Amino acid sequence: AGALRVAGFPSKQLQAAGYGLREMQEGGYFWKDLVIFLRATHTELTKAGYTDLDPKHELFLLYRPKITEVYVTRNKLKMRETESLDSADMGTLPIGTHVHVLQRCELKNGTKRA
Repeated sequence: AGALRVAGFPSKQLQAAGYGLREMQEGGYFWKDLVIFLRATHTELTKAGYTDLDPKHELFLLYRPKITEVYVTRNKLKMRETESLDSADMGTLPIGTHVHVLQRCELKNGTKRA
């Protein structure tokens, strides 16, 4: 992938040719390029080997993947400052609120939080 980057091939062409994010990382592609043109997420880039990325960087918010799932709350939804159940309560969403999940994380015990 590095030789293709030097030759001027954009990340979209590499993706179409079957190259993965790890190969692009090893080839020296800048993470911002992958976020903008491939809508790569923080989680995907971290798994591909990129380090020291800020998950709250503006680009991750501007170029997030297209939302395909919308959830409707069936119960009051408690919002917390972080994924920890011990974190500060930031408020609640009423029943029937439409929710787009922007980020999910997996806790040490295997529980997935949105």
